[in-house]
Amino acid sequence: MKAFQLLAALGITLLLSACASFSAGPFADSDEPHATLEAVINADVTDSLFPALLVKVDGKGVASPQRRTYLLPPGEHVLSLEPDREAIQQFENNYGRNYQLPRIFFERNIRINVEEGKRYKFGVTIKRYNYADWQPYLQEIKD
Repeated sequence: MKAFQLLAALGITLLLSACASFSAGPFADSDEPHATLEAVINADVTDSLFPALLVKVDGKGVASPQRRTYLLPPGEHVLSLEPDREAIQQFENNYGRNYQLPRIFFERNIRINVEEGKRYKFGVTIKRYNYADWQPYLQEIKD
């Protein structure tokens, strides 16, 4: 019985130390200096601008790439984006596109130097139905 209690205490100690050393990743908390990164939404869509998924920041995977708002600490970052296939499919017929979307997209990177208090919008541009030649889109939002 004592061996079980000792193992349980050791397990709890290891779990707590692992939690204490866990990093929140590349994102900032709302009470820290930050810039806001927002995804292109349906109201922003044009015949060549579409929503994207943020899949990595500075090489670290994003736990919820479907989120639409992220807080980044000021400084230089590398964003890995991927077209949001489901969102693009919603607009296919709206813009007369009858072209088959690829089954998968591969992420592409874009470098950004974010400034505290500023807002940025990200998405992808796809021109003339050329899905293989999509490009990351990033723009500062002027209030």
